[in-house]
Amino acid sequence: MILKGLLVVIIITSLVILISMILRNSKTALITCLSILWILTRLRYTTNLKQLIPNPLYYAKMDIQNTVYYFIGDFVTPYILAFIPLAVLYLLILKFLIRRQYKKYKLS
Repeated sequence: MILKGLLVVIIITSLVILISMILRNSKTALITCLSILWILTRLRYTTNLKQLIPNPLYYAKMDIQNTVYYFIGDFVTPYILAFIPLAVLYLLILKFLIRRQYKKYKLS
């Protein structure tokens, strides 16, 4: 599915942009972003549901056949459907933070 990969790429790209805006140093931002991506990649292989839910890279590697179900109250929802509102929430939060930092942005 192209949509789930696109959502993950947009989330990771927005996170990298926000980190570079906050740190204002290209080398420090690169090291920080690579370490965050390494941590997200390592957390992708866990079985703990609390660590899997906020990880967008886990969503990118999921298949429809090997789906994980997420319980919201009494409802059983496939993780594929639960991630779409979570991805929109991620994007809204990152968009707000990027706009807040935008006036101060200067990469050296």
